[in-house]
Amino acid sequence: MLQRHLSLTPADKTITGRLVDQAGQGIAGVELYGLGRSAIVTSTATNEVGYILFGNTDSQGNFSLPVRSGAWSLSSLPGVLARLGFLLPSDIPSIEVVTSNVILPELRLPKFTALIYGAVKTAEGKPLAGVVLSASGPNHQTTATSDASGNYSLGVIEGDWTLGVRAAGFEEQTVEVKTANDQSVLHNFVLKPVTVSPGDFLRPILQIALTGNTTVLTWPTNAADSSSKPRPVYLRLLIGRR
Repeated sequence: MLQRHLSLTPADKTITGRLVDQAGQGIAGVELYGLGRSAIVTSTATNEVGYILFGNTDSQGNFSLPVRSGAWSLSSLPGVLARLGFLLPSDIPSIEVVTSNVILPELRLPKFTALIYGAVKTAEGKPLAGVVLSASGPNHQTTATSDASGNYSLGVIEGDWTLGVRAAGFEEQTVEVKTANDQSVLHNFVLKPVTVSPGDFLRPILQIALTGNTTVLTWPTNAADSSSKPRPVYLRLLIGRR
């Protein structure tokens, strides 16, 4: 049985701030997380330690996160904000906590003013559920997941957006979509399965055999695949005496 002891490091400082909408109203119930790194100095060495923290905004959009001295980056999952109708800025700067608490200026989040929607299906028309779609645009980003019918919707703002979709076993797709305020843009995805060429499996087989006290390696020299790109070697081990 594997055992590991974890030591908890007490926080001695805070990062406080407030999330508001474009009208200055606080945004409640937003889960925030922070990633930080801090130098721990001992008598023999200086080590860098990583930390992670979580917190939530209160009814007025205020938050207070306990931290230690170091460099911190704050964020929230795009899907969390999307459910509240807001977009996550993609350019939140790193926060340096040195000798005192840090008070951040209000962070204003834009509400959706446009919509990108559609369906994700196979070439045969079968809907694909649980597919993650991501959109990055004018200094903001958001995500969505297709439902049981393959449908999705992404709340965005006016501008140029890069929309990407990923699904296991299918080729990735990326498209450019332009949106305007109060506009809904339809884009359906038809995903193609990942194809594998026969040469990825029909490779020359290296054989190893014992002849007396000699180990003999043999392989065919007339392999049809003459591609020069690196390929893994599959071994068939034949151990015995002749």
